[in-house]
Amino acid sequence: MTQPQFGVMRVRALSDGLYEPDQDGGTAAIVPVMAMERLDTVLGQIDLPCLVDLIAFQTASPARWQWRIGTGWALGSHLLTEPDSDAVEIVATPLEWMSAGGDAVCVLDWSEQSPAWFYLRTAPELVVSNQMLAARLAAGIERATPRPRFTRRAHHAAA
Repeated sequence: MTQPQFGVMRVRALSDGLYEPDQDGGTAAIVPVMAMERLDTVLGQIDLPCLVDLIAFQTASPARWQWRIGTGWALGSHLLTEPDSDAVEIVATPLEWMSAGGDAVCVLDWSEQSPAWFYLRTAPELVVSNQMLAARLAAGIERATPRPRFTRRAHHAAA
């Protein structure tokens, strides 16, 4: 997938993890979050890259980012969703992802509801650069795994 170019603009962080453009705000790198969209055409199915969000971060603090609309769950997500993918490199920050030329995955949404956990559980092999990232990924995958709930049914005696 061809990754669109990034840009730089002044932004203001909002309280809910989002940002908005602001001429008086801080300077941030703006990176498009892309996903593949499968379309049915008269020639068959084709996959097209689709813009799903934009993230903003300051290069001095690459581990803190904000979303423009909040829908992007990973940079490089197509590497996890391709059925025949090889080992996938996972990086910790968007800046590391950019340094890898977009040939890695950076999880942006670490919530329990993130689509990332399904794809990370089913990936053939995950390659990480350090133990802290490996531990964080393992904890996220474990936390997001659905667990069966058991309810004890009370038996009522017939009256």
